[in-house]
Amino acid sequence: MAPLATSHLCVTNGMKAFIENQFQIHRGNIHVLHDCPSSMFYPRSAKENHVLMTKYHAKLCAGCPRSWYQHLDPSYQTLFTEKLSDNAKNEDNYAPRQNRPALVTSSTSWTVDEDFGVLLNALARLDKTIIELQSSLKIVVVVTGKGPQKEFYEKEIAIINLNNVAILTLWLEPADYPRLLACADIGVSLHTSTSGIDLPMKILDNFGCQVPVCAYNFPCLKELVEDDVNGRTFESSSDLHEQILDLLSPLDKHPGPWPPHSFGDLGRYSKKLLGQKKWEDNWKENALPAIHEAIPK
Repeated sequence: MAPLATSHLCVTNGMKAFIENQFQIHRGNIHVLHDCPSSMFYPRSAKENHVLMTKYHAKLCAGCPRSWYQHLDPSYQTLFTEKLSDNAKNEDNYAPRQNRPALVTSSTSWTVDEDFGVLLNALARLDKTIIELQSSLKIVVVVTGKGPQKEFYEKEIAIINLNNVAILTLWLEPADYPRLLACADIGVSLHTSTSGIDLPMKILDNFGCQVPVCAYNFPCLKELVEDDVNGRTFESSSDLHEQILDLLSPLDKHPGPWPPHSFGDLGRYSKKLLGQKKWEDNWKENALPAIHEAIPK
């Protein structure tokens, strides 16, 4: 059917080249419409982050060592945030908590397309490195999603003895998923793409919240993630271990009340995610010409 079409839409330049070469279709008839983040993915205020962290405080603490939360007062503190009262103005201010853990998120479908073992191995190595360096760094990794391999990896997580890294699997209310991403310091994408010519939407979700990612590298990924520009790309658990440690190290060296993804290289990457093309502009620029081609003059 492909050669009979008046024009074509695809989601990457790699897919455009594939259609052109495999089906002998003129490249002028192929239009690339890269995905854009949905409007629900955007940066949140410190107050919004605190409200969400308060809602999930008990669940998050349940997966962490007791020493991380035993001295917190849940009436105004969470693992990551706290409410600061200004008695003079009778107003509440909200801020990241000093000495907070880092928050790493990863959304997965728990399928063979995403080798969760790569992240698990990286985190086990990371825990050992933190001990060796006598670092104060603490990391909470929240994994969301459902899929066939989830039960298997939950058993694997349960038997790993970690001291400085906590791994939790959460199923969130749909409206809370973009809110959680906005609280994160880093997102991790394990998607490798069966075809090699599509791009993971989960990275765009993070980018919409201005959250940089560490993403498993594959042929088309450079169309979305530029290494050391708006995130990092990795090809092994060793790479991922080194990247997470490097990106989160400011929380150890300067354990102040850092807002999420605002420090070190993460802050630089996050700024590169400002001013992304919105879906409406993207549609007019790339999809509308394809539709015009299909309409008789």
